[in-house]
Amino acid sequence: MAKAFPSDAQVNLLVADDVRQELNKKISLSGFYPANKLNVKDLGANIVIPLAFIVIVTGGEGTFKFKIDFLLPSGVILFQGPEVDLIKEPRLTAISLTKVIAFPLTVIGDYTINLYFDGKKYSRTLEVGHDPTLQAT
Repeated sequence: MAKAFPSDAQVNLLVADDVRQELNKKISLSGFYPANKLNVKDLGANIVIPLAFIVIVTGGEGTFKFKIDFLLPSGVILFQGPEVDLIKEPRLTAISLTKVIAFPLTVIGDYTINLYFDGKKYSRTLEVGHDPTLQAT
């Protein structure tokens, strides 16, 4: 299989509280954050939530060394995922699931998620905002 990188538009990122792979390649999301925007009521070192990153690749083809980095708004790396093989076959969608078990809610702002395919970087953003009026559900 020849290798061709996906275009920027062919690499999509979903952010949720949790994700799991099910039978028949079905994926279940829990706590999906539309438009990669997350508002929180409280901030602090003792406030942590789980996060899951779902990368959906619709274009390109080949086997790529894939990894993900999650950076604070300051640019400091908060989480680095392991390097794994991501196989994108022609006319099929490739998916990568990454879980961050404990994301500390200490800073509001735009967090960067860098996705690397054989070292080629695709950057996405998670916008974290503070809304003290949020109610528990």
